[in-house]
Amino acid sequence: MPEQAEQAGFRACLRCRPRDTRAPDPQIQMAQEVCRLIDENGGEPITLSALSEQLGVSSFHLQRTFKNIMGITPKDYAETSRVNRFKQGARKGDAIASAIYDAGFGSSSRLYENAAAQLGMTPATYGKGGRGAVINYAIVETALGRLLVAATNKGVCSVMLGDSDASLKADLLREFPAAEIRHDEKPLRSSLNAIVSFSAAGVGTVACHSVWRNALLQRGGESYWATKGRPCGGSRLRHESGGTRDSMSPRHS
Repeated sequence: MPEQAEQAGFRACLRCRPRDTRAPDPQIQMAQEVCRLIDENGGEPITLSALSEQLGVSSFHLQRTFKNIMGITPKDYAETSRVNRFKQGARKGDAIASAIYDAGFGSSSRLYENAAAQLGMTPATYGKGGRGAVINYAIVETALGRLLVAATNKGVCSVMLGDSDASLKADLLREFPAAEIRHDEKPLRSSLNAIVSFSAAGVGTVACHSVWRNALLQRGGESYWATKGRPCGGSRLRHESGGTRDSMSPRHS
């Protein structure tokens, strides 16, 4: 029980909020279900009309609700899900072309033309463990836990949530074993502030961290924030989660 745990000296989890007995928001549940359907579709294209039919709602309502909750569209989320599939294939040692097609990209050019924004490097460089790339990273405290953001001079290449700085750094080194890794916050400040602000919107509402990691990565690039602005769903989610602007301030490592 939460009361017994607190009496024993444990602090209540900021992620699952055990004392929060409010009924789950049906719109948030809808957003989670959309993410699940996309993730389980194997990287294959899935239309907005197909998603809305499976959920029994109109395409307009689904699109508006998802973007209000997640800050990105279902199409954006599906694109990042495909990029993650490519990364998994490339890390397993699959040939780059095979990893691209198996991830659901219709052609290699689809990934290459957006590689800077989605990978921070070319797919070939990613497949070589980041060989020749210089990656700066920083770790900050957020309401979702410790957050690592890493980027090359081309764009954000990794966004990770974890419980400790050591494990996050180890995961980064495993993902990019051939890159030059530097702990340097200065080149990342713009992306850090944007991602921390966006992550704070999800506290106590969207429980699945893999869902938020995809959304964070989609919103991570400085070029995205320069053209798109702030996440549209943040104020509503902060209100529902009981957060304040003060609680969103990152604590840097």
